[in-house]
Amino acid sequence: MVQCLTTQHTLAFANCAMSHSPLPPPSRSLTILKVIFYLLAGLVLLLGLVAGISLMSGAGRAVENATLPLQMLGGEVIANLVAPMLSGFLTNLGIAVLVFSVLLSALLYGIGRLLGHIANLEARLARLEAGSPAEG
Repeated sequence: MVQCLTTQHTLAFANCAMSHSPLPPPSRSLTILKVIFYLLAGLVLLLGLVAGISLMSGAGRAVENATLPLQMLGGEVIANLVAPMLSGFLTNLGIAVLVFSVLLSALLYGIGRLLGHIANLEARLARLEAGSPAEG
């Protein structure tokens, strides 16, 4: 093996790369991580949908409740000026939360898929090495 690393010939390096090196058996941690990322993707999507829809649907009531102290103190003109801006802000915040949660859940799902492919490749490599004869 040391001879393969010290020689500069490509043929010796190719023989060194093709030599039999036993790999540990495929780990179950990748499949567990894959399932965890799938669950996280679903959870982020569900919580993002709930938060975004509640922000958008509750924007009107939240604005009324937020401007109530101004109306009680006689600032009805100011409350009427602030109410549409606050309502628009809460609606846009709800849309941003929805978009962000969909993007984040898509990224987490993609990570889960990649981990699944890595686990499959690891299992295939272990099967190939177990089936190939030891090179001497």
